[in-house]
Amino acid sequence: MNSLPARLRRAGDGWANSYLNNWRIDLNIRDVLSSSLVSFCSLLLLTSSATAQTACTPVVYAFRHAEDVSSDVVVPPYACFPGSSVHCTTKLKPTGTEHANLYVEMITSFESIKNYCPVATVYSVNPVLPTGGGGTNNPFYTARPLANTVMNADPIITIGGMNLDEFLTRVTPTILLGELKNKMTSGSAAVFWTSDGLHDLGKAIVTGFEGIPVKNKAEGVPPRNAVYVFEYDAENGVFDPPSVPPSNSTQYVQCFNFASFRAAGSVSSTKYYCGKALPAGSISESIGDANVYKLHGRICDTLCTSVSDTCPSPLKTVTESPANYYGYCESPPSSQ
Repeated sequence: MNSLPARLRRAGDGWANSYLNNWRIDLNIRDVLSSSLVSFCSLLLLTSSATAQTACTPVVYAFRHAEDVSSDVVVPPYACFPGSSVHCTTKLKPTGTEHANLYVEMITSFESIKNYCPVATVYSVNPVLPTGGGGTNNPFYTARPLANTVMNADPIITIGGMNLDEFLTRVTPTILLGELKNKMTSGSAAVFWTSDGLHDLGKAIVTGFEGIPVKNKAEGVPPRNAVYVFEYDAENGVFDPPSVPPSNSTQYVQCFNFASFRAAGSVSSTKYYCGKALPAGSISESIGDANVYKLHGRICDTLCTSVSDTCPSPLKTVTESPANYYGYCESPPSSQ
């Protein structure tokens, strides 16, 4: 039998190869689509699971401003805040300036442990008084490093065109409360205040809340290192009051890697000392101005007695000065 002409054989072979290649391409496309679909579904499941596990709680932090120079120290008048035509005569100490810088690391560490939403908004008392004169700018400069970090702007000092003053005479408690509730949809908020007005601030956030003591300079309250945390109950549209132990302090305190009994410049690499209100609520100047850059801070739980996810380091006794300190926490925590 005569074989097919070479031209026809080549045509037949070409058709077969083409069919085979198309079949392979179709199979590969189906494999890729199937694999992609599985990957996409897995991604959705992982995302959904991660979202469920990481839903955070928005809070309002209320802080007293950092360490400032005594009122008997003469401070040459200067602009109350950048661009202000009004002059102030208050000023943070070197320890206070460094204290202000530590809020970023203290809050970041704390919100990670407690699953609180990251701070998105920062407020402070307006340095300009309702009368138009210069007041204190210590809250403003305490809040500024955190505000610059999370908002890329200076702290908010007006609401609705009205100055935020320490006793809430212009921006009333009702106006401030509405403002804070609205901000909870975008994250947590931090508010930096004066010792004179902190009691009124607490009552504005939670009506009738008396947990922030009225200022008593002789007792050192409200403590400079207190951390008042108001968790937001979105379902009921209210803030829950902080837990306040019977010691004119608060459950949470700012603790630092330096204590007054340590030598100047000697800081701990893991221990954070939590001072009581009057004797050690402020960062001791004995660290020395040249050493303040060594300071670090954490927010620790004075009520924590056992290890948990939200309290990785229960307070331990400060044997060197137990009367002046609640104790110390560790970061990172030691083996328990």
